Amino acid sequence: DFCLSRGLGDVYKRQIKSFEDEKVELSRRMKGDVRAQLIREDVLKDIRNTYKIVEDEEALAYFTKNVSDDILSSKWELADLKNIPQKNIIQIKEEGKSYEDFAKLMSNAQRQIGNVDSKESLIANWLKMFKENFLVSYHKDHLEETNKEYAYIIEEYRNGLLLFELMEDNIWQAAKEDSIALKRYYDQHKKSFVKEKQYTLTMVSTDTKDMAKQVRKWMKDEVAKEEIEKNAKEMGHTILFKSGEFKENNEALPVKIKDRKGVSKVYENNGVFLVLDIENIEKEGIKTFDEARGEVVSKYQQQLEKEWIENIRSKNNVTIHQEVLKSLEKEFE
Repeated sequence: DFCLSRGLGDVYKRQIKSFEDEKVELSRRMKGDVRAQLIREDVLKDIRNTYKIVEDEEALAYFTKNVSDDILSSKWELADLKNIPQKNIIQIKEEGKSYEDFAKLMSNAQRQIGNVDSKESLIANWLKMFKENFLVSYHKDHLEETNKEYAYIIEEYRNGLLLFELMEDNIWQAAKEDSIALKRYYDQHKKSFVKEKQYTLTMVSTDTKDMAKQVRKWMKDEVAKEEIEKNAKEMGHTILFKSGEFKENNEALPVKIKDRKGVSKVYENNGVFLVLDIENIEKEGIKTFDEARGEVVSKYQQQLEKEWIENIRSKNNVTIHQEVLKSLEKEFE
């Protein structure tokens, strides 16, 4: 992919980079937005006021002295840095970022260097960003310790996950995988798994009874669908074909269909005249285990859940504070 760019009277072709190649530059521009920078500074100020932060003030001098000017041309090698101090540049409690961490960051970051005034300003800016990123990351990871509302939300989330895992292990998966128990449940509740009468048919609808009678005649004569549609159109009528499987109580079907295969009589349903070509009739009855498996799993899961909750209740004292419950009901009405 290419785009044309114009500059100083010349037109030249520039290759469009991929999103991954452009991401660093786009991210830098977004973060440089004045409003975003002000918000970031406020957040960092709050973080610094919240935690006891230990910083090594010698870090900038060390890297400025020991990193060569090759870094300005993206040719600096991490291996050239000797005797890296084995300590943290910045630390909160037991967590921190070390000299070695910052050296690795510089090694990677030099690939995207833009226009810089000097090696000193480049390293100073990187070090500032390095420290700030650590502070923001630490604050995110420990937000529960400083924000009670957030801690409550996280606790609810964890409890929800725990409940999900318990139900997954004790109910949902157990019901799916225990084929013997499923079959036993099906045998005990067969009458609950009833299939409705179902028709496999083609339904033809039109606007008048006379047209429907003519369509019925064509269908009995086995005239092709396309020919029927063409003939009806020439006579000034529109007809609609619809094929598929229909349950007996389907609203599109007329009431009290005669259970006989082949072309039916003309029916009227909701102001529309219908002719049916019935291919198959599946009578109502008890579903087989395989036909009802999905329903069996669902109902067996419900039974397991009920038994599981009853078991928990029997082993624990449950107190419901009615006043609190009523206040919540009002709040969420």
